[in-house]
Amino acid sequence: MPSFGHWVYTADRDATIEAYSQIERGGADRCDCAWCRNFRKVRPQVFPSEFLALLGVLGIDPNKDAEVYHIARLAPGRHYYGGWYHFVGNFRRNGRFSPYSLRHGVHDVDVASGSAKTAESQGITRRGIGIQL
Repeated sequence: MPSFGHWVYTADRDATIEAYSQIERGGADRCDCAWCRNFRKVRPQVFPSEFLALLGVLGIDPNKDAEVYHIARLAPGRHYYGGWYHFVGNFRRNGRFSPYSLRHGVHDVDVASGSAKTAESQGITRRGIGIQL
């Protein structure tokens, strides 16, 4: 069974790809606030290759986040964001696990599991993964 960090999961990659094909744009691309415009500008540089590989295995389009939100300005030119991506599948181990931390240059990315509530509103069922960067 596939795993990532503490997570053991099942995923229906084809169903996830099909669901994402029905979504025209991700949350950050549907919003024109300053924070989303900033995230769109830096998105190609902030995700570590390990995180992008996980998205690929799950069938997730990295440009189609379910939600991205600004948490804080850490320093000039440095901001803390959170967000969600959803996939069709399930986590096979229950519990609250600490985030799986990845480092990418000056960017830290914490990956955490989440619920399906936002996913259902976008037509994607089951589980999601959260990011904080």
